[in-house]
Amino acid sequence: MNLPRPLRWLGAILLLTVGLGCNLTVPFLSPTPEIVPTVPPTPAMEMLPLEFPVGGFDLAYPADWVVSEQDGAIVLASSQDVADMMDWTTGALIIVLSGLPENVFADAAEEERTAEALLNQSLEGFRAQDDAQVGETEVRRFAHQEGVGVPIGWTEYGIPLRGYLATYADAEVVVLILAAAPEEQWETAWPKMESILSSAVFYAPTEATPEKRGNLERDVPVKATLKIAGVDEWTYCSEGDEYVTIDVVARGDWDPVLDVLNEDGETVASDDDSGGDYNPRLFGLHLEAPGCYALRVSAYSGYGDYEIAVRTGEAPGGGSLTYGDTVSSNLALGERETWTFEAQAGDAVRISMVGSGGLTDTYLELLDPDGLYLTGDDDSGEGNFALIAGYMLPVTGTYRISALSYASQSGPYTLTLEKVPVTVQSIAYGQTLTGTLTADAPYGYWTFEGTEGDRVTISMVGIRAMDTYLELYGPDGLYLIGDDDSGAEGSALILDYVLPATGVYRIAGRSLDETGPYTLSLTRGSPSGP
Repeated sequence: MNLPRPLRWLGAILLLTVGLGCNLTVPFLSPTPEIVPTVPPTPAMEMLPLEFPVGGFDLAYPADWVVSEQDGAIVLASSQDVADMMDWTTGALIIVLSGLPENVFADAAEEERTAEALLNQSLEGFRAQDDAQVGETEVRRFAHQEGVGVPIGWTEYGIPLRGYLATYADAEVVVLILAAAPEEQWETAWPKMESILSSAVFYAPTEATPEKRGNLERDVPVKATLKIAGVDEWTYCSEGDEYVTIDVVARGDWDPVLDVLNEDGETVASDDDSGGDYNPRLFGLHLEAPGCYALRVSAYSGYGDYEIAVRTGEAPGGGSLTYGDTVSSNLALGERETWTFEAQAGDAVRISMVGSGGLTDTYLELLDPDGLYLTGDDDSGEGNFALIAGYMLPVTGTYRISALSYASQSGPYTLTLEKVPVTVQSIAYGQTLTGTLTADAPYGYWTFEGTEGDRVTISMVGIRAMDTYLELYGPDGLYLIGDDDSGAEGSALILDYVLPATGVYRIAGRSLDETGPYTLSLTRGSPSGP
């Protein structure tokens, strides 16, 4: 989720509150008008109810506003355009985030878990910036609960903005609300914002549970409506060994997601955008085992009306490969073709997928002999073509390559599989090594001797703020643990991991964005006893 640019000072708070992984940035603030008390609300207006038990709050919003859900955040806006762009320089916008006290105040004493503490922590970074405008903190009255709030102001893209930051906290839920609008619209927007705030009721969040919607028959489309932050569960019973294509088509401006689970509750397939226009499509899904499958419809963003259909499908294309092969095939819309190959543990492979015609953005996934995802790629090749370069295979067996389009396209392509040389370095406890990731060698590999019970810490830091990623494999070649951003500034850090067996371990390191120089360190803590 990409929230608007302002308010970097809220970033850490929002990440703690709802785990959004949002990218919050803020420009240099320019002088803003003096913050003055907010204008009083206008007479009552028509309000619509919004219940959000997953977030632990209910509220009401003006009938001429729109509401959407973005990765756990509720967004209320004065128009659909403002909501879509998430840009409060264009109109009035409110963002509501909530979370559990133990997550938000993880390191704070019980008496410090207050709305005032959350507000002060949110404002700390903001106050440190030049020309930030902050009014007087006040008691904030919601429907029948009290928190705190403060008027704020800043300038973005040369447009003066007015805002209001409110917080609430109790033993069950913590809530942060940010309302903002261009200064020239504030007197019109604030009464509606005040009405929204004054209607809010907070309570303990509940887990999202799928709503049973009934059985689906093959080739019979069904229409339904997904509630905000909801999960609809449909049932499709199969005799087994059949291929089906499942489509979910949103009616309106929202982004559905489709997951298929077997009778054991295991996910057998999922998709977001393969049907085009942000609609999910599972093309040629093989339902191998007989039984009733659960088809779950949720949302990446938004909610609303949709149509779901299970139709007779065809077996996807693909086949078997050996090292050195280049094959040609053709992708249908939403299709993913599967190619298999035999490999030995320690083989390093280079896999490229180049499309032509309408297929201009390819995507590759590599799965291990157990069908588990190992790695994938979108644009590492020329143009927008996929390339997995120099990936070392962990075990001996039959691997699968999934070839698909990233951008819901169709067309012909060529796929090439090669075995390539790769360098593996040894590292010992207490060592720090340096190296460089390149386009031709985007992975680094290291081995070390470990003893059962050793507590190891592995760090990979890009010298130019590269976003590093680490994986650790055991002596049997199986994946153990991975990390992306646990270190400083997006660096990878596997911290205090207890080794399960004695033997030779393998570390794999790469970048999730650009290549460049890095340092890799391995340390051992106190051994773990039984």
